[in-house]
Amino acid sequence: MARPNKQMINFALEAIGLAVFMALVATGFAMEFTMRGRGGQMTQMGLSRHDASEIHLVLGIVFLVIVFLHVALHWRWVWSYAKGQNPQTRSIRAAAFLVALVLLLAIGVLPWIVPARQAAGDAGGRGGPAMVSPPAR
Repeated sequence: MARPNKQMINFALEAIGLAVFMALVATGFAMEFTMRGRGGQMTQMGLSRHDASEIHLVLGIVFLVIVFLHVALHWRWVWSYAKGQNPQTRSIRAAAFLVALVLLLAIGVLPWIVPARQAAGDAGGRGGPAMVSPPAR
């Protein structure tokens, strides 16, 4: 078997990325449109909405890794395109690109920086009705 070259690796990564993206879309649509129930727990293909949410999260992480690998494979092209051909604007364009890249990465880590708080009036913590203890006798 021939040793895989960059083109073969790129094709495989793109194909896997497309499949993961379509599964990500499918789980998102399923949770939003077909698994919403009134008063009861809806299931689809044996999965609850919570199960689909966990699968959706894992697919999202896998897709993010694939996107990072894709950018890494094409980094030389990305960097040369970001700098441009004009020698007078290369440093400004490169700096703007790096600032944009840092801002994008900052958005990605924002959920770990900003603390989560419970919404007012939501004792249940999940958006459902608050559980109230019966009055003491």
